Amino acid sequence: AQLTMPRAKAGGSVELEYETFGNPKDPCVVFITGLGAQLLHCPENSFIAPLVEHGFYVVRYDNRDAGLSTFQTQFPCPNVVRFAIRRLLLDKILPALRLLILASTALSCVWSRPSSLADFLRTRFFSLTVLAAQVVSLDRRLVAAVLKKEVVGYSLMDMANDTISLLDHLRVEKAHIIGASMGGMLTQLVGIHYPERVLSLCSIMSNSGSKAAHLQASTFYQFKIFLRPVPDPADEQACIAHTQETNTLLGLPGQSYNLTGSFADAAAKLYARNPDRSGVPRQLMAIATAPARDESLKRLKPKLLILHGAEDKLVPPSNGVHLHSIVPNSRLVVIPNMGHSLPDEAMDHIHAALIPHLKETSP
Repeated sequence: AQLTMPRAKAGGSVELEYETFGNPKDPCVVFITGLGAQLLHCPENSFIAPLVEHGFYVVRYDNRDAGLSTFQTQFPCPNVVRFAIRRLLLDKILPALRLLILASTALSCVWSRPSSLADFLRTRFFSLTVLAAQVVSLDRRLVAAVLKKEVVGYSLMDMANDTISLLDHLRVEKAHIIGASMGGMLTQLVGIHYPERVLSLCSIMSNSGSKAAHLQASTFYQFKIFLRPVPDPADEQACIAHTQETNTLLGLPGQSYNLTGSFADAAAKLYARNPDRSGVPRQLMAIATAPARDESLKRLKPKLLILHGAEDKLVPPSNGVHLHSIVPNSRLVVIPNMGHSLPDEAMDHIHAALIPHLKETSP
């Protein structure tokens, strides 16, 4: 039976809305949702119910700036488009421009075939130095003027601390921590910084924070997901359509959700609970500005189960492979026919890996 609990106090003025399922005397499982997700994104019927049947006490909650938890409106809403342009310029365009200058320098040496160093300095070096100085100046002007730094209201670590505050509120000494997408990042941070509070970890469709190029989704796909205009919260049909379209982009066509229907049904329930999506840019900035966790994950103590969809376009499966390669005490399971979502069709595969993982690490 579901019990709707009072809010849990977290850091500062943050309060977390949460729900519990099962017997509080059973081993506790906490599920952390992803970017902009509400606790309903952890499906009750298809995901939670089997865990309760196997003797676990399950907790799901809204992160800060999502669902019915506290929205951090004291922080200005970051300009995600401007930040994305800044990252594109600094990470890709300007390095390519610098490489072009180096290449042109080398080619000029070949084509001009200077008879001596003095001849090269006299004919080519001065003009190339001026060009390089202009590019450096362009770098500084772009960063300073066009790409002003966005305000980051809080960090992923602050959000991970919220999870510990929730455990304190529930008087749970240790728990299994499961997180999906951004929630997987928070799960990793809880395991890194609070191993004494963890029975086990499960990171679903997430990453280590590495910026390696082969681990990234295509720039076009990221822009398609994150930079689509968000409709007015008062426009119910537009908001439901927007959520349904996002779910379609993240998942696979025709899949069902929570044993109750389609993702369109889920979108309507999410809107009825809270249509406000204003916290998404602040959460996104916390992700974008977080340092990579690779070195800390190499020393991770709790046992980690890594679940990743074989068809995930937002966080490609190579991220699960990379995470498994750096965490010694980990196991990777790639789920067939699963994108960046938790559809009914994937649940048998998920539980086949997850339930034994939870049982073998429970007291």
